[in-house]
Amino acid sequence: MFLNSFRLISLLMNAALIFFTVAFIVEGIVGLFQVKNRRSRATFRLFPFLAMIMDRIFTEFNLVNWLNPLGCCSCTQKLILKAFFKDFNHYLTTHNLSLMSYLTSDNSELLSMIIFTMFCSSTFFFFAYKLSRVFLHDRLLKSIIKNAEPYNHVVDNAKLQFSLKKNKVDILLSDQILIPFATYSKKIMIPKSITEKTSQAEFDSIIAHELEHIRRKDPVIRIFYEFVSAIFWWVPTGWWKKKIIEDQ
Repeated sequence: MFLNSFRLISLLMNAALIFFTVAFIVEGIVGLFQVKNRRSRATFRLFPFLAMIMDRIFTEFNLVNWLNPLGCCSCTQKLILKAFFKDFNHYLTTHNLSLMSYLTSDNSELLSMIIFTMFCSSTFFFFAYKLSRVFLHDRLLKSIIKNAEPYNHVVDNAKLQFSLKKNKVDILLSDQILIPFATYSKKIMIPKSITEKTSQAEFDSIIAHELEHIRRKDPVIRIFYEFVSAIFWWVPTGWWKKKIIEDQ
């Protein structure tokens, strides 16, 4: 039964294990092949977040079954039982029991239900908190965009100007922001003060930088891994997200 606390422990350990294992593999590949392209590194570093989701979807064909001895269907668990606990393994096999069903044979349903409810409540809280932050940020962003002014001058760099038109990106000036940034709605927000302090060449460089974020869908990707980290809130992913942001 899924509600027993040992299955929950297995779920928690599996998510953390799959994340750190894939992160270790990615870092090994990056180091071994000396991947210097930061954009490629940022893409590779999304794999641990994808792995946690895929691990839950494809439960019968996941990497964690080979790694975590507490997984009830784990090949590693079976190997340990056969190698070091032969009598216990024989007992489980004879009585057609899994390790999880044996460990929860005291029918402590109430305690399991309480633990499971607390876990689900915590997951819901973290996800709802992240969702509310995104919603509030979106409202603030729409307000800034509404009050912003369009940048009507033509960008000097012809190639950059063509790329802006091709990707349907708008440049907006605002006195409500302090730094330039790109949005998931294909807007490049620029503080008005920057246009007064920078040369045209420097301004074009800023636009090119932010356009690259939009072309690579960095704002959307950031929302994705923020939501994944909220669902798997017990896995420490902050340090890994910093690596992705630096590469982006």
